[in-house]
Amino acid sequence: MNRARSACSVVATAAVVVTLITCVAIAKSQDIYVGGLAWPFLSDMGRDPPAYYVFVVGLCITAASLLFVWFFNYCYQSSAMAASASGCHKCLRAFVAVCGMLSAFALPILSICDTARFPSVHNASAYAFFCLEALAVLCNTVLTYRIYQQRNEDERYTMDGLDRQAVARVRRRAWVAQRTVAALFLAAFIVYLPVGLALSCEFEHLTIAKCLDLKLGADYCTSTMMLNSTSTKLWDYSTPECTSIHQMRAGAQLGCILTLVGYSLTFLFNYQDMKKYVEDDRSAYAVAGP
Repeated sequence: MNRARSACSVVATAAVVVTLITCVAIAKSQDIYVGGLAWPFLSDMGRDPPAYYVFVVGLCITAASLLFVWFFNYCYQSSAMAASASGCHKCLRAFVAVCGMLSAFALPILSICDTARFPSVHNASAYAFFCLEALAVLCNTVLTYRIYQQRNEDERYTMDGLDRQAVARVRRRAWVAQRTVAALFLAAFIVYLPVGLALSCEFEHLTIAKCLDLKLGADYCTSTMMLNSTSTKLWDYSTPECTSIHQMRAGAQLGCILTLVGYSLTFLFNYQDMKKYVEDDRSAYAVAGP
């Protein structure tokens, strides 16, 4: 079971990283239009084929893995939390699982519904994903602290004081890692959504004339991405007074993605074989002891 839990965290992380790197590489190599930003939004890099297919497959794999990551986390917390845990903590545990697992369903939607054809659906699902993840990360970190602080009286691990120290040490590492990554994620999240949207200018479509000037292709500008007689479905973030704000949000989005990747890896602390860890700790103590 521990291997399956660890594998889900690793697969979710690897899928995001590979998808991000591949979409960036394709966008750069094929000179895909990304709104005029130095660092674009990930969705714009995954808008056109072949990056679109990478984007969809990568995020669908991530979604499936993320679903199991949060489910396994719920199972871990159910076994790790003391029977004397309050009803509030038990409800919070369920709330974390619901938010985390629901967020996974938003990923396939935002990946399939790209920014050009279904911008409203894409944005709504993207915002839902990050908001649900923010709630899950914040509440889960609180529960990790609760597990770390509780008295370790579980007979499976606590044969003596030495074992309690070993278990506490593993749980402290999880708490420190999650606290650090959660703080970074929440900072990026605040800049990306509440602050970014409050400061953001009105989103504008790239005009057909400007699209042709950028040499994106006559058929691409006047047929494939045509919205109306004057505009395309593409977004233009290059307005001088708005570029810095859009760039700030794109950078914050990247920060959210990378910190969520890091947070997924912190679950590996939870999935350590606690029995083996305790036995190794006891063996080391026996060798070093009197």
